[in-house]
Amino acid sequence: MRLLHVSDTHLGYAAYGRVNERGLNQREEDVFRAFARVVDAALELSPDVVLHSGDLFDSVRPTNRAVTFAVEQILRLSQKGIPFVVISGNHETPKLRETGSVFRFLEFFPNVHPVYKGAYERLDVGDLAIHCVPHCANQDELLAELSFAKPDGRRTNVLAAHAGVLGVEAFKMGEFNEQILPASALSPAFDYVALGHYHGNAQVADNAWYAGSTERTSFAEAGQEKGYNLVDFESETVAFHKIPARPMVDLAPIDCAGLGDAEVQSRIVEAVEGCDPAGKIVRLRVRNLPSHVHAALDFARIRRAAASALHFQAHYERTHEAAGGDPQAAPIGPLAEEFDRFVAAVPLAGLERERILARAKAALAGVSP
Repeated sequence: MRLLHVSDTHLGYAAYGRVNERGLNQREEDVFRAFARVVDAALELSPDVVLHSGDLFDSVRPTNRAVTFAVEQILRLSQKGIPFVVISGNHETPKLRETGSVFRFLEFFPNVHPVYKGAYERLDVGDLAIHCVPHCANQDELLAELSFAKPDGRRTNVLAAHAGVLGVEAFKMGEFNEQILPASALSPAFDYVALGHYHGNAQVADNAWYAGSTERTSFAEAGQEKGYNLVDFESETVAFHKIPARPMVDLAPIDCAGLGDAEVQSRIVEAVEGCDPAGKIVRLRVRNLPSHVHAALDFARIRRAAASALHFQAHYERTHEAAGGDPQAAPIGPLAEEFDRFVAAVPLAGLERERILARAKAALAGVSP
């Protein structure tokens, strides 16, 4: 038997405000396309089951467009006779049960098995026993529901859960409502543990894997490949299959300590142009940037360098020391002298310069100590 494990598709996720030729958010379309690619692969590979380990949707109340797209793709599997099992994740599970779940409508489709009520459920699909633990009301309930998952010695057993895992390494997202399992809670008696929540593809125990997300949603994922796992129980193999995703580049930070205006400008432009930004999501961090150097930057030139990117964001971490170095080494002098220093750097072309300066100095003389 073969199982296709996919997770964290986050249908309905949108970002950056960039729209495509149809007027739709481009990142939302990227996320849709990624899920469609996984469905395409499932139709070609014909696994015995497709198992989604949570966060099918990005929110409790996904848009009509996201719901419609999900129905279209899941129906493709259903009509081909490929069972689709999906558990709810933290993004789509409401805090209050009376809110209801968007997963309710999936119960009406043949070959589709949603598990979303905050409790353990077992589903038998052919020779597979799939033990499902969706996102629960709290951490204690998650552990309690997990305790009901007991492998059946007569079948191949799969455990599906949506949570972070803490062991030798930490696999978590740092979200406010995430739930965490100790690595010791993942029983080695299961033939495969299908985990969701962490967005990187990772093996966390001999029998446990995160499939990872199908698209990148934060710069923490900039270096991650995206795709799904194909599990073959006869050959006892787990193979990660990559799918294309929108390129995301987190450029190496530029440290401006000791650099002049021109060199900082040059390094920023070279870094942006050097990553070939066309169609990519790009972030640049500039550190130890003196305020006077920041004020002198040609931001229009930087925007031109990044114009072909789908999205470009720059973080300028400014320092507020005096232009000459240590603020203690440049004490503030009399107001009239400070004013002279200021106007020397301010163009007054086209204005009555001498009359303006004379009136300003007269006013300062009246308040100088």
